[in-house]
Amino acid sequence: MKQFYFLTFLTFLFFGQSTFGQCEWDNNFTNFIPTSDGAILVGDPNPQVDGNIYVVEYSTEPFTPGNAGSVPFVTFTNDDLAADGQYELTGLEPGTLYYITIFIVCINEQELSPLQNPVNFVTLDSACPDPENLVSFDPTPDGFDVIGSPSELYSSYTVEVYGTNNVLIQIYTFTNDDLVDGVYSATGLDPLTLYTSVFYATCTDGSTTGNQENSFETLANIDCPEVYYAPYYNDFGSMNENGDNVSAVDIATFEQCNTLIDADEGVPVNLNSDRWGVFADFNNPGNVFAISFAVDANDFQTPTNPDQLFVMGPFDFTNESNLELSWKYSYYDGLSGNNEDTYSVYVSETSDYDEIISSTVSYSETITAATDGEFLPRSLDISEAAGGLRYISFRHHDSPNGFVIGIDDVTVGSCPMPQINFWQMGDNGVQFGGINNDQILAYQIEYSTSEFVPGDGSANVFEFDSFPGSLDGLETDTQYYFAIRSVCGEGSYSAWEGDPDAWSTTGGYCEPVPNDCSFGDGFLSFELGDISNLNSGCSPQGYGDYSNLSTDLEQGGIYEFNMTTGWGNQFVSIWIDFNDDNVFSGDELILVDELVGDDAPGNYPLVTNVTIPSDAALGEHRLRAKSSYAENSSSNPCQPASSGYGETEDYTVNIVEALSTSDFNILNLRIFPNPADTDFVTITSSVSGDKSIEVLDMNGRKVISTVITDDKLDISSLETGFYMTKVTIDGKTSTSKLIIE
Repeated sequence: MKQFYFLTFLTFLFFGQSTFGQCEWDNNFTNFIPTSDGAILVGDPNPQVDGNIYVVEYSTEPFTPGNAGSVPFVTFTNDDLAADGQYELTGLEPGTLYYITIFIVCINEQELSPLQNPVNFVTLDSACPDPENLVSFDPTPDGFDVIGSPSELYSSYTVEVYGTNNVLIQIYTFTNDDLVDGVYSATGLDPLTLYTSVFYATCTDGSTTGNQENSFETLANIDCPEVYYAPYYNDFGSMNENGDNVSAVDIATFEQCNTLIDADEGVPVNLNSDRWGVFADFNNPGNVFAISFAVDANDFQTPTNPDQLFVMGPFDFTNESNLELSWKYSYYDGLSGNNEDTYSVYVSETSDYDEIISSTVSYSETITAATDGEFLPRSLDISEAAGGLRYISFRHHDSPNGFVIGIDDVTVGSCPMPQINFWQMGDNGVQFGGINNDQILAYQIEYSTSEFVPGDGSANVFEFDSFPGSLDGLETDTQYYFAIRSVCGEGSYSAWEGDPDAWSTTGGYCEPVPNDCSFGDGFLSFELGDISNLNSGCSPQGYGDYSNLSTDLEQGGIYEFNMTTGWGNQFVSIWIDFNDDNVFSGDELILVDELVGDDAPGNYPLVTNVTIPSDAALGEHRLRAKSSYAENSSSNPCQPASSGYGETEDYTVNIVEALSTSDFNILNLRIFPNPADTDFVTITSSVSGDKSIEVLDMNGRKVISTVITDDKLDISSLETGFYMTKVTIDGKTSTSKLIIE
C-alpha cells in the first residue's frame, strides 16, 4: 500500500501538481555510511513523519530528485528503522560511486518535503574476493561441471540458473567438500538449451562475492564412439525442419566427436572460431557439409591465411587390408576469382598436429579456380595405413588469398556407397533409383516402423541387384525408417547411408521439397477454369497445397491455362491423378515441359491450352503443376529440381460429363442465323435475364466474353470457323456450336 501511495504521488508530481508547504521535516538522515553493497542511513526516528514515507533515490549518475521514479528508489517508514534509528540500503555494487538523496512523502497532504541535492558516496570493496580457485564452468549435456580446487576462504558456492524470460530454473549450492577430484557436477538441465547463470561465493565471515553472470548452452546428449571402423560414411548431417539450417545435434556431433585444431589461432568467423564447422549447403538444398573459412569475420573481403584441421578417429584398421578413402570437395570464391586455396588429407597414427602433417599417407590439392560450390569427387588409396589405430585429418592451409573450402561425403572402405538420385513413397511402398556401379553386386535396404541401428538385426531387410528398385507391401499412411548400403560380395559392404531416415507412405500425395522459388522461379499466378490464384507467390520450401481451390472440367474439354513466373527458363508440366492412386504417372500429363521465358528475372506469362481426355474418370481428382528451372519438370512429379530452383502447386479438379442435348435445353436456347455471315446473331431463351456469354475457338481460347441485356451479340471480330458459345442466365448454362461463314 505504501508503494501504491508513493507511485500515485510521483505521478501527481510528474504532472507538476505537487506543492511544498506543510510537509516539513528536520532532515535527520544526513549521514550515509558506505557498506560493500549499499549504505547505512544514520539518524533518529522523527515522530513528525509517523504514517508518512521516507523515499531514498540513488543512481550512479547525477540526477534531479523527485523526478517521478526516473532513478531507482526504496521507501521505508519509522517502523522499518532499527532500534538505533538506522536504515540499511542494500543491493548496490561494491566499490562504486553513487549519488543519493532522501525526502518525505506526506500522504495526507499529497506533498513532498523540500528536495535536497543528491550527495555522493562510494560503496566499499567487497570483503569477500572473487574466487580464483574455480577456473572454469564447462557445459555438459544435462548441466555443467565446475572445475577447480578447494579454498579455505569460502564456506560455500552458489550458482543460480535462469531460463528464457529470466525464469529461475535451479539453484546449485556446493562446498569445498563437494569438489570431487576438482570437479563439481551440476545436473538436471535440458541438453542443447541456452541458460544464464549467476554465480557468487560466500566467505567464512558470511560476506559474499559480487555476482558473475554468464550465458552457456548445454551440450547435445551424444555418445561418440571410442573407436571407428570401416566401412565408414559421414555426410555431416541434415537440415532442420525449415530446410535452411544445420540441426543443432549435427553441429554438436561435429564439434564433440572430432578433434578441431586451429594451428593459426585465427579470428572469429560468423560466431564460430576460425576453424572447421558444418553448414547448410545453399547451392544444394538439403545438403550439409564441413566447411572452413579463410576470411576476416568483420570484412568478408579481407582474406586470412588459415591452418585449420578437423581430425576423425581413431579408426581401427587392424584387420583391414584394401582400403580406400574417398570424399568430395568444393571451393567457394567470394573475392577476386583468381585466388588459391589449399587443402590436404592425412592418415596418421596419432592426432598430434606435428604427427599429422608429417604423415606419409597424404593427399594435397591447390585450387586456383572457383567451382561455384560444386562438389568434386576425390579418392586416396590408404591400404598402406592398415594394421592399427589411425586418424584421418582434413586440413585447410596455405591460402593467402582464399575464401572457403568444403568437404562432404567422407567414406572409408573398399565397397562404394550407393548413389541414390530418386526416392518416392507411394501408398504401400517406395520406388527408388540411383546409379549402378560395376563393383556393386546388390543393395540392401533395412526398414522398420521404429528407429533402429542399421545392422543390429531389428529391422526388415530388402535386397535387390540394381537400380531402379521398388519395395512393396508397406502399410498405407505409415512412417517408416530406412537405411541403405551397397553389397560388393565376399562379405564386403559399404557403410550404411547415414542414420535411418524417416519417410511416410502417402495415403496421400508426395511433396517435392525443398525447392527454392525466392528468386521468382515457379508460379506467381495460376489460372485454369474457375481456379484463379493470382497471387500465389513463392510457397514455403517451394510447395503450395491449394487443393482447396477447385474447378469443373468437362470430359474432352479444351481449356485455357494461364500462369506467370518471375524468372524465365522454366519448364512447366501439369498432371491430373485421374485414377486417384496418389501417384502422378506419365499417362496423366496434360501439359509437358512447356518452356516459359528467358533465363533472367522478369514477369513472364504463359498462355496455352490443355485438353481433358474424353474418357477421363468422373469426379474430383488432384491436379499437380510443377515448374523447374533449366530442366524438364515432367520426369518426376515427386522430386525437387536438381538445380534447386522451382515450385510445385496442387489444386483440385472435378471432371464432369460433356454437356448433352438435355443440357442445351435447360435454357431452351436458340442462336440464329447459324451458320452466320453477318456482324450480329440473335440469341433467345425461355429464361429471362441478362445473358453472360463466352465464345471459345476450337483451340479453347476465349475470343469473346461479354454480357448482353437484349438478344443481339456482336460477332464482327470473329473469323470464319467453328466456335463454342456458352450462355449463362440466372445461374443456368447452356452451350452450343456457332459457325461463322
